[in-house]
Amino acid sequence: MRAVVAREVERLLFRPNLSERAQYCSICFLNQLYLKRSDAELAGNLIKIYFMFFKAYVKKKEFDVKLLSALLTGVNRAFPYARENSETFEEYIETLFDVINGSPISTATQVL
Repeated sequence: MRAVVAREVERLLFRPNLSERAQYCSICFLNQLYLKRSDAELAGNLIKIYFMFFKAYVKKKEFDVKLLSALLTGVNRAFPYARENSETFEEYIETLFDVINGSPISTATQVL
């Protein structure tokens, strides 16, 4: 059931003309999903959702610290449960380091 809910929230996140507040609340909702070892596929999907949204967010060149922090929190919470290897996430590493330059020290530390 959690996978279905996560998929629907993903569809909501990528709708056009969605307010930033609704995006933030959706990301925070996904952050709070309870994960366990048997949810490796769900954790991998959540990480991909976070990174897809992160990539779209970085293209705007506007950094909302709260939303960025929520995205990074979601990645940090889901990563231990995912069975994805590090090669899957190498394409996002450069984008993460680009964000470090324009973000506060607390967010930059979380990225590292």
